Amino acid sequence: MKRKIIGLLFILTIVFAFTAFGASAEVFHGNCGPEGSEDSVTWTLDSITGELKITGTGEMRHDEYEKHEDNLPPWYSVCESVKKVTIGDGVTSIGRLAITDCVNLTSVEIPDSVTRIGESAFYNCTSLASVPIPDGVTQIEYEAFRNCTSLTTVTIPDGVTVIEDGVFIGCSGLTSVTIPDGVTIIWNCAFRDCTSLTSVTIPDSVTRIGNGACWHCCSLFSVNIPYNVTKVGNSAFYDTTFLQSLTFYSPTTEIDNALGNNAGHTTVYGYKGSTAEKYAKKAGIKFVALDAEPESSTADDTAAGDTTAADTVTGETPEPGTQSGTVVPAVIAACAAAVVIVAVICVVMAKRRK
Repeated sequence: MKRKIIGLLFILTIVFAFTAFGASAEVFHGNCGPEGSEDSVTWTLDSITGELKITGTGEMRHDEYEKHEDNLPPWYSVCESVKKVTIGDGVTSIGRLAITDCVNLTSVEIPDSVTRIGESAFYNCTSLASVPIPDGVTQIEYEAFRNCTSLTTVTIPDGVTVIEDGVFIGCSGLTSVTIPDGVTIIWNCAFRDCTSLTSVTIPDSVTRIGNGACWHCCSLFSVNIPYNVTKVGNSAFYDTTFLQSLTFYSPTTEIDNALGNNAGHTTVYGYKGSTAEKYAKKAGIKFVALDAEPESSTADDTAAGDTTAADTVTGETPEPGTQSGTVVPAVIAACAAAVVIVAVICVVMAKRRK
């Protein structure tokens, strides 16, 4: 009996050893540095733990990658096994399409040495809930986080000056984003289809908001456009279903049909005579002036003899009962009629008793 048990344990040990050996053998590796110095940055992927490690010095490949079968990052064929990405200190960029379609990725570690996140770098990483972008990053390129549907919050580093086209397009789980002072341009479709985004604070440094920048951000409630913004592009806030107010703090901002053709629910706020008022009037949108002072034309009307306007402008309060010439006589007449009716009823009832 003991021999059978010992034999069984021996067999299990061998099976376990072969299993462990097989597991450790599932490690992929290669180079991913730029052309001419490919071995300056290397990668390893353990398909069992799901960790992709990128180490070395300098940039990863960028311009060489194309989104077609024969020219993608070298780990793309096993990208669905990637659960964690660790980028080593010394690497200065995350390459174009580098982490694209890693749909099971949940964790990313980016060192302070990284200054650039390439085009579509994290495209379609649908399980990624957060990305700690280090302060050293100054460039976040076109569609870098497109369709990261689980991403909930993002803090853009202070060194970033331009939010490129479609950087967060399709991030439907994104609820808040911090845009730092220093950003000057929010380009086309930067936050398009961020359907859970409830607020976005645009800093005073911004001078331009591109076409469709917040298209279909249907959870936005209120947006303030700072004084320094010179242009808001076409359909920048199109299909923002719950947007109640859009406020312009400059009287001269160029507004290119910012709300599109479906803006009946939104009120535009701005100064009298501003481009915001002209835009609202042209588009048939409700406009409310930021200041309550009367227009000079009102005083001119008063001088011409408009006594009703005079009462409004000077703030004079009519005597009680004299605001309208017909109010007091009407009340007296109604009371007299009531007295007559009561008297008639009393006479009739008295006769019936007799």
